[in-house]
Amino acid sequence: MKSIIFVLISILGLAGTATAQQQPQNDSQGWVRLFTGSAAGLNAVNAHGDDTVYASGGALLRSIDGGTTWQTIGNTPVTTGEMFFTDDTTGFIVSGQQVYRTIDGGQAWSDTTLDIAGAGNSILFQGDTGWIAGHFIYRTTDGGKVWHQENGEGNNCIAFAPDGMHGYIMGDAHYWTWRPAGGGEVSFTAAFLERTTDGGVNWDEPYYDSLYLPQRMSTVGYTFIPWGVLGVATTSTNTIIAVGGGIAKSMDGGDNWDTILTSEVTLYAVCFPDSMHGTAVGGNGLILHTTDGGNTWNKQNSGLTSAALYSVVFADSLHGYASGSQGAVIKTTDGGLSWVNISPLSDNMIKGTVFPQPASANTSIAYNLPEPQHVTLSIQNITGINVANVLVGQLQSAGLHTIPLDIRELSCGTYFVRIQTEKYFNVIKFQVICE
Repeated sequence: MKSIIFVLISILGLAGTATAQQQPQNDSQGWVRLFTGSAAGLNAVNAHGDDTVYASGGALLRSIDGGTTWQTIGNTPVTTGEMFFTDDTTGFIVSGQQVYRTIDGGQAWSDTTLDIAGAGNSILFQGDTGWIAGHFIYRTTDGGKVWHQENGEGNNCIAFAPDGMHGYIMGDAHYWTWRPAGGGEVSFTAAFLERTTDGGVNWDEPYYDSLYLPQRMSTVGYTFIPWGVLGVATTSTNTIIAVGGGIAKSMDGGDNWDTILTSEVTLYAVCFPDSMHGTAVGGNGLILHTTDGGNTWNKQNSGLTSAALYSVVFADSLHGYASGSQGAVIKTTDGGLSWVNISPLSDNMIKGTVFPQPASANTSIAYNLPEPQHVTLSIQNITGINVANVLVGQLQSAGLHTIPLDIRELSCGTYFVRIQTEKYFNVIKFQVICE
């Protein structure tokens, strides 16, 4: 029956969808740049509470102060798959055919008991129960210690409804051929879809029997998704939002789809912190925001033109993060209405240096201000805790400034000097050694 799943897309796609596709409008919200300290591609992001956030890909970064400062964690798996932290200390990274687990906030990682038969793409937890979607589907019920392969096929992305029982896996577009009983042949392209109603134990592909198909064929307004799905979210038991070549929405568990809009650039991820507010991210720094459950979407100005955004997550209804190429991490504190861009490739980064290195009694920081600004300088340790204030809102003229740093009370280790003004910033690392 698999070949019947998406028959309506070819027939009804020629007639159009139930509603005209929306053209996203520009939102006037602006963006402010901060700093991660990494230029690595960050294809996954996960957050807990207001302050703790992880970003992974070509590097693993951790912040415990809401993205103000970041720690690069060494000796971690480089991955193109997703990451998920169940709390501040326990997390998982899908990396090719292996799954890595940490129980100390990402400092150390070890293989789990799972060796995936095919590459994993997406990972999701609800309590102690978790799922991996990739070449196959895997499930754990003990917090990720042991995983079991379930029936069904995996693919690019996975989402579960709030009830924990209804779940959806979506993915690549496939070329399908359906041969009706009365003869003839219909060929079309449609996205992969599997769903569960029992918490992920069993997965089935939706299909329509031959007696029902003629009625569906004559009903204008029903269609399936003609492009590959890269991100999926649920806002209720049967409501699904899928993104890829555009945005599509289903209100009946995937039986029928309305194409809300098509996109000039690829959309990679979507997240809804509640049933009405959602954010989708994609290439060229594209961010789309909805406040009506995904029926209409507005563009937001990210300030990014070359960096693609691959992942978006909300820790709660207000605090969200998105990550992408060139070390870009983007933050919102108002549910997605406006954002802060934490990017290492920023036009408003102050040029500065700490010297000498390692630090000594004569250590100073030198930096150049393009224009008069109020400057705040602080010293932070490797966990992001502020250990000393050097300047607090001091008005300084444009040009070069050299400020001495008092490190007499600092123990040996790694520290950061953070420079912040109304428009400019930088975070500079230095070492204090024990004599």
